[in-house]
Amino acid sequence: NGTSWNGSPEHESWWTDRLLEGKFTWPFSGSDTHDSAVDFGVCHVWLDGPITDAALTAAMRGGKHYLSNGPFLVVNLFDANGHRIDVGGVAIVKKARVPNNYPLTVELPYNFGADVGDLEVFRGTVGDSAETLIHSAIGTSGAGTLQVPTTLPNRAHSWFRAEFTSSSGKKKAYTSLIIIALI
Repeated sequence: NGTSWNGSPEHESWWTDRLLEGKFTWPFSGSDTHDSAVDFGVCHVWLDGPITDAALTAAMRGGKHYLSNGPFLVVNLFDANGHRIDVGGVAIVKKARVPNNYPLTVELPYNFGADVGDLEVFRGTVGDSAETLIHSAIGTSGAGTLQVPTTLPNRAHSWFRAEFTSSSGKKKAYTSLIIIALI
C-alpha cells in the first residue's frame, strides 16, 4: 500500500540461510501466501519482448524480477573481459578456470525518486556463515546506476544481490539473484 514496509526480517533470514546451504530460491512477494502473511510490495517482472503468459512465466522462473513497494532496483554483473550476467542470470563455470578473487563489477540501475535511504550490496558463498556486505551507499536518492567493484571467491557457488531501505523505513526493494555456479 506504499504507506509502510512490513517485510519480514525473519523471512529474509530464512531465505539467506537457505542460500548459504546451497538451496537457491528466487525471492517472491505477494498476497497469495499459505502460511504467515506479510503485507509487502509485489514482484516486478523484467520482460524482453511482448507480454504473454509464456514470457511472464519464463521470466519469473528465471529470476528476472525484483521485489518492491515502490523503489526500482535491479542487479547485473560483468567482468573486464566482456562477460555480462543480467538479473536472474546463472553462470555455470569450471572452477579451475576462475582464479580466486576474480575481479567483477556489480551494476545496480536504480530509481528511488524522492526517497532517501541505504543501498546495500551483498555477495554470498555457499558454506559461509553469512552473506558479505560488499558495499553500502548511505543516503542514496534519485535515479542512476551504481557500479561496485568486487571479487569472486572460487571455493563454492556464489551469488550477488542488493536491497534498498528508505530512511523512513516505509519503502524497500530487493533484487533477485545472480548466481555463479562452480563445477
